Amino acid sequence: MSDERKKNYKIAMGILLACLMSFGTSANAAVITWNYAVESVFTGATPTGPGDGFVVTPSEISWGDPMGTVEPGGGRSAIAISNSPRMGQVDTNGPAALANTFSHANDVVDIDLYPQLLTADILTTVTLTPANPPSMDMAGPMMVNFVIRFVETLNEPNNGICPVGSIPCQDIFVIESGALDFPFSFDGEDYFISVFEETNQLTPLPLGACMAAGAGADCIGFLTEEDTVNIADFAFVITQQIPEPATLLLFAGSVWYLLCARRAGSGVFGSQGRALGRS
Repeated sequence: MSDERKKNYKIAMGILLACLMSFGTSANAAVITWNYAVESVFTGATPTGPGDGFVVTPSEISWGDPMGTVEPGGGRSAIAISNSPRMGQVDTNGPAALANTFSHANDVVDIDLYPQLLTADILTTVTLTPANPPSMDMAGPMMVNFVIRFVETLNEPNNGICPVGSIPCQDIFVIESGALDFPFSFDGEDYFISVFEETNQLTPLPLGACMAAGAGADCIGFLTEEDTVNIADFAFVITQQIPEPATLLLFAGSVWYLLCARRAGSGVFGSQGRALGRS
């Protein structure tokens, strides 16, 4: 091997080592396991309709007969948040972790006499602390606001047509705003949180349901059955994209090739350079 090629080889090996060290540092710095806490609360609600009987607490919104109860035949409906705060561990690029549970106790409410829910505001707070490798620092708290539009449908409308589905008509929940996927950074590394409903009840709704709720087309939400407690369990995953070693090796090899071609004064760049010089 000539002195020139030996010099090129040393430069390329230095670049390769730097690339590998960069990869190793990034991989080691990434958090493998997190301790997490997820908390959701109702921060407000808007009623519609006459009379009293609309009650809002951080964990429940109920409406209907003020003398009734939230149970089948009790004359009151409610949406509630449970398993909040929920704590546990979740792995980066690993299985999903459970978050909070939302439920709708869907009872018959006389909408000519009592109020119903129109909209509800929810604040969800996510806090992450590295468990592996451990750290005293914290990611978050990350706060996301959601707005829910609700439609208390007539169980048996006079025209016999439900906004969606068949009689008895299902009530409609639409998640109008709030990101179900959002990025965050910790210790120089970028991650992504994706939230979903574990039983696949949160889905794009038919146009009729979206229009009934005053939402745009392609809205997402739930349809809930009458005289039933409808339960939705939410979960989330944390992901991170890490450069593959093969990508770094390819980069280092490309730099070595360019150095050799340029310094040797021959090959692709050298021959083209001399040809251009003669023209």
